[in-house]
Amino acid sequence: MRRGPVIVSFTLLALAGSAWRAGHGVGAGARRDTAVAPSGVVLICLDTLRADALSLDSGRPILMPRLEAFARESVAFADAVAPAAWTLPSVATLLTGLEPLRTGVFGLPERLRVMSAAVPTLADELSTAGWYSASITSSEWLGPDSSVMRGFGEGLVGLDRGPEELLDVWNRRRPADAPFFLFLHSVAAHDPYLEDATGLDGARAGKRFGTEAVRIPEGAPAPGFSDDDVARVRRMASTIDAGSLPPFADLAWAFERYMASAASRARLMAAMPRASVRAYLAATRRWLEEDCGHDPKIATLAARLRAVYDASLADVDHMAGRILDGLARLDLPAGTAVILVSDHGESFGEHETFGHGRRLYDELLRVPLIIHAPGRMGAPGRMGAPRVVRGPCGLVDVVPTILALAGRARTSGFDGLSLVDVQALTLSDRALHAVDERLAFDDAGEHVVRLESIRTARAKCLVNRDPLDLRVQSTDVYDLLLDPLERHPIPYAALDLPCRFGDEFAAALEKAGLPVPCREADARQAGAAPGG
Repeated sequence: MRRGPVIVSFTLLALAGSAWRAGHGVGAGARRDTAVAPSGVVLICLDTLRADALSLDSGRPILMPRLEAFARESVAFADAVAPAAWTLPSVATLLTGLEPLRTGVFGLPERLRVMSAAVPTLADELSTAGWYSASITSSEWLGPDSSVMRGFGEGLVGLDRGPEELLDVWNRRRPADAPFFLFLHSVAAHDPYLEDATGLDGARAGKRFGTEAVRIPEGAPAPGFSDDDVARVRRMASTIDAGSLPPFADLAWAFERYMASAASRARLMAAMPRASVRAYLAATRRWLEEDCGHDPKIATLAARLRAVYDASLADVDHMAGRILDGLARLDLPAGTAVILVSDHGESFGEHETFGHGRRLYDELLRVPLIIHAPGRMGAPGRMGAPRVVRGPCGLVDVVPTILALAGRARTSGFDGLSLVDVQALTLSDRALHAVDERLAFDDAGEHVVRLESIRTARAKCLVNRDPLDLRVQSTDVYDLLLDPLERHPIPYAALDLPCRFGDEFAAALEKAGLPVPCREADARQAGAAPGG
């Protein structure tokens, strides 16, 4: 009989890191027993980790040595993408193998729909087959009561405060004679990026995972904030309360403190009159959606925040190491597969905004995807050999891949495909989709815009639609071969033969309801051919 969800929340778990046990576990030093169908699968999601945080033999500096070592013992997919730019829609796809339009989970948080009970989940399928399915998360967004977490028999919350302890709890509850599926979700890379960043000048104090969030009572002194800083916050609040936006310089100054560290965020909020907080957050949202791109100093702000984010990656790498070491210490069954992904990236002014959840550019959609499956994946003839695979794939492929690893492969019912049997260094071309919503502002006020992305290896199309009648409002195409950073949009009306970007791209545009004259011409020509 399946037990109902069990919620375990840890508020303070200050534990020393566990020693690596030679010959066991995952990553460097793991044993290489051949396992046709592993009796365990661990899926680790590192929230907000950009794809370019890892080098993967690209020549970029190595900022996360522990994860780089894990990738070298695994198969890394260098071009993987998420189906949305924030957590819930992406994780819904990650746990179902269905695109957001099929899960029904997409859009602005205030408009988000609960995932229907009719949508099948991986946890449901494996639990029905006798697997022990459990989750350990760090966010109530993905707590046991979330609709996207349906099917897990156990739900623990507090991973980042003490992964070793929670993994021990999970292992004690795990039936020894049952295969298992464990989903882990860490917010170590999420904003605020550091616990503290003295002076916000690049110095880092690191994140003290396991401490309570910094809270400063309203009206109390705010350490690190001068009297002039407090007065600046109060002036901003008065301007916002009066219905106007503060100067760009003030909004950028406050936003940097909001994002950079938990301590600076707490100081900012302590200095803000409580009655003004909601209006301040709304003003900041509008600034991010529409106005910050006009700030002449946006490049400086972007560089400073990216430097803080990069500094925080040492802490993220440390947390990932604690998770991997915690798994290794449990001496899990030989052949246990470990998959590591992110749910979305983070924007640092590349397209005139910051954070995540408001655009579908690659700094937000490209994510790490690393699969460690001893005896199942690696270079032909060299079991477990490190590899980096290029080509279109994404979070939508994780469920089919896990089912294939678990010996329960099926080819229908998913929007993704299994990556287990990939033998080439480059995947075949295919179209991958993403969807989201954003707020736009004009003289009539704010309104919602639906965003869609259609991406192949060669090109990407971004479509803005009315969310009600789905009427296309604007469409841009990017030539990813010549413009990989998506800096030079090609208006769809000026696009010369989208078929030149490949059949997969043209067919996906046509399926999305966009005019593709070259496809129509090819169809007419085929119909006119002898025997056509």
